[in-house]
Amino acid sequence: STADADADDDVPMVYAASWWSKDTFEKFMADSNTPMWNNLRSQHVELYREIRRVYMGDNPELEKVFGRPGPFWGRHYIFWHQGAPMTVVYEVFNPMLEAQLGPVEPPKHPKEDRSFGDPR
Repeated sequence: STADADADDDVPMVYAASWWSKDTFEKFMADSNTPMWNNLRSQHVELYREIRRVYMGDNPELEKVFGRPGPFWGRHYIFWHQGAPMTVVYEVFNPMLEAQLGPVEPPKHPKEDRSFGDPR
């Protein structure tokens, strides 16, 4: 319904946290009141993202924030800049993203016959 869609407009699609050294934060986060991406894009910072781990789990607090039950997919990664680690980022994704990205699990298919047949 339209009411549900309007209510969903205020629901975040991602929970994210990042960890920075003081010096690196001051260098790259010129405006700490704007999102990390806005700061990095405005400075044209070249990054390498090293995904370290992917998670799936439940969290009652995120269920409240997202307005959906878990489990939730998450990941953490390191941003590298000029060969040095810049920040560690942790993200958890709202299951509502499935509406735009597709289902978390692929559809179930009947088991396919993968035999090679009679070798004679």
